[in-house]
Amino acid sequence: MRCAAEINKTKNNNPDADYLPATAIETFVIFHRLFVPEVLAKLGPLPGNINANGLMNQMVDAKPGDLILWRSVFHSTGGTKDLNRCNICAFVDWTPSSTLDSWMVDWMAFCYSNAPMDFGSGRARGGWSNILVDARRCASGFSSRDLCFGEEHVGKYVNTQGLEDEKPFYKLASEWEAFEKRGFMVIRPPDESALHTLTPRITAEFQKSLRWLANDPKVDLADSVTIKRMFTRKTAGLYYKEHHPDMTDPEYTWYTDLFDNKNPYDPLCTLGKSHNPRAGGIGIAGDSGMGPWTTLCLENHLKVQYDPFVRGLMRSYYAFCMEDDVSQLRMVPVLERLRCKATKPWGNSHVDVACNTEAIRARLCM
Repeated sequence: MRCAAEINKTKNNNPDADYLPATAIETFVIFHRLFVPEVLAKLGPLPGNINANGLMNQMVDAKPGDLILWRSVFHSTGGTKDLNRCNICAFVDWTPSSTLDSWMVDWMAFCYSNAPMDFGSGRARGGWSNILVDARRCASGFSSRDLCFGEEHVGKYVNTQGLEDEKPFYKLASEWEAFEKRGFMVIRPPDESALHTLTPRITAEFQKSLRWLANDPKVDLADSVTIKRMFTRKTAGLYYKEHHPDMTDPEYTWYTDLFDNKNPYDPLCTLGKSHNPRAGGIGIAGDSGMGPWTTLCLENHLKVQYDPFVRGLMRSYYAFCMEDDVSQLRMVPVLERLRCKATKPWGNSHVDVACNTEAIRARLCM
């Protein structure tokens, strides 16, 4: 890949001159002006090989359905220059059981077997969005979508050793050595893998959930009007004033509901919409593409996270790092969130720049 300094050669060395990039990666770098040191500095402290002249070696050009694995200390999901769509990815994460306290392993087994949720750090995590979607469905006359997916699903994979169905997907030490040097790997699942059918299903489930969270049955993630009102408060206000004139605080439709302290356990009781764009107040933040409305545990996303292909990759990598027997290494799935990113450039509040040197993360492109 050419470095940012090379792809930015324009007339008279003017970075603002017209330039037609050759690849999607170059479009991304130029659109976000990541070749400008001052812009790059806004991302926060980055490792030495990430700079204005060497950014490209960390940019990944993946196709829908690809699984991206990375061990780099720098990763994020970019927006798109196309105003008619957004980028959606589903994160995947596993860790050796030995990295967790025993009580945490037991808790994860209990949680995943009863009500799977992303209980990572931060104010915008947890299972409340799932509960709210389910409550609004029931209140509208729909049958409950049981949040418990049963022990036969995610819970049974907590603290397990290698299973037969994942062994075909173990990688050789030489492949992981190459991955260690490069920092990332893009893998296309086998043609027979269920991941190819799960990708569009995750998007459809996410879209349906957003309709309930925003009380907007016309949410369409392939519609440019939807995308604009998701991430622009002014656009949301104009749209909902026209289509829902009785709505209170229409410009804050895509913000989270305030708890009613008198009824804290009733998801249908609310004191109105939050007006705070931080601290989990906005459903999906434009700069990060994340927020409490992206911490949904969707059934098809869960299926991806315990898919034999994913388990095989994760287990063989950690066995390589720990010099352990891959079939004996006990692992735990760490349930993850989604990210929905549109046109807004990166902010420095969401780019992950710290990672354990023996940690691997993955995301499924959609």
